Amino acid sequence: MRPNADLHDAVNKTAGIRFTSSDELHTLSALYESMLCAMRDAAGDSDEFYTSRAVVRFMATVTNPRLGETVLDPASGTGGFLVKAFNF
Repeated sequence: MRPNADLHDAVNKTAGIRFTSSDELHTLSALYESMLCAMRDAAGDSDEFYTSRAVVRFMATVTNPRLGETVLDPASGTGGFLVKAFNF
């Protein structure tokens, strides 16, 4: 198995997504959710889950937050997405 195979596959699959299509946004959401499940399962019984910095950077790049826009991360945990969006 390739290192980071799940992330690599997800990035390749999202490359062709048009983010103006609700069907394709649903596809991206499903891909991201499956990545999170895979990482959660790999964490075992720790009852804690941390999104890797590579995933946080990827999501900030994909969403491309702009000054004046609102960013929501309802399960912010340590606030990694919020901080990255702010710094982006």
